[in-house]
Amino acid sequence: MAEANPFATAGADAASLLAQTAEQPMTFETAKALTSKGDHDAAIDAWASLLEKAVTAHGETSKETAPLYYRYGDALLRKCEESDQLFGGDDDKEKDENELQQQSSLAVQSSLAPVEDEEEDLQENTAEAKEALAEDVQVAFEVLEVSRTIYEKLDDKEGSADCWLRLGDLDKLNGRFDSAITSYESCLKLRLETDGPHARSVADVHWCLAFALECRAADKDCPNSRELRDQALDNYVKCEAALKAVVSAAKEGEDMAAVKSVLDELGETIADAKARREQELARAAKPEPPKETTTIGFGTAPAAPSASVMMLQPKKKKAKLTPVAPPAP
Repeated sequence: MAEANPFATAGADAASLLAQTAEQPMTFETAKALTSKGDHDAAIDAWASLLEKAVTAHGETSKETAPLYYRYGDALLRKCEESDQLFGGDDDKEKDENELQQQSSLAVQSSLAPVEDEEEDLQENTAEAKEALAEDVQVAFEVLEVSRTIYEKLDDKEGSADCWLRLGDLDKLNGRFDSAITSYESCLKLRLETDGPHARSVADVHWCLAFALECRAADKDCPNSRELRDQALDNYVKCEAALKAVVSAAKEGEDMAAVKSVLDELGETIADAKARREQELARAAKPEPPKETTTIGFGTAPAAPSASVMMLQPKKKKAKLTPVAPPAP
């Protein structure tokens, strides 16, 4: 009797397993697992599929769709946050230029034509990637806004706070720091009501808000940089207090290594911010030295010029008023 081939049914078994997997419906937990795993494209497709089914079954603005709108927008934003192509700015440009220079130097020994083609391909691919990510950002904003609106109608403060937090993250990535600050403040207000001042979720918002305040204060067109830096320091201090409360309330055996690491970094950030504020206050309190009157192009003017010497006085020019565009909303 001939020996059975163990691989004879392998193809049929694989096809059967694939068919069974394809027939299994996508679930909320499966989509969450894909998100946690970092499989962004698969997670985006999963949330989009679940959202489409919920809209068909319950309507576009039903309470059942609110968490799915949020999860879909969150998945899109996670993908954007891990990409340097849209938000890298000058760093990406410098990186691309360095790559092109390396390609050009390597091609000196051969023909320059292939290198020129590679440069064009690289530029085209970069432009296409940025355009695709920009579309993801826009869709993320739209669905997060829909989710926030539904949660607010339901008076769901936790859901609304989650939406405000991610909208703030989106604005921060786009460099709209004023809008990010407003979103984070809205989130913080809600989380203080639901979780209290010493919750980890509140500490996270204090951290995000402080960072956005510092970024806005660093803008050249910011009219109140010192005030914003003081607000940032205040939020860092509150974040530290909340995290210390989390560590104190931790159960025996609970791993707090990550939180303690953040506390160490936060302590350095607070110390640097306080030192900078003291320097700014010292400079502001120090009187400016008196300006010496000088002749044009020469040293200090003599105390009493003689009648035969004509003093050259600088002519006062009318100040030019350059209109300054208001900061972008």
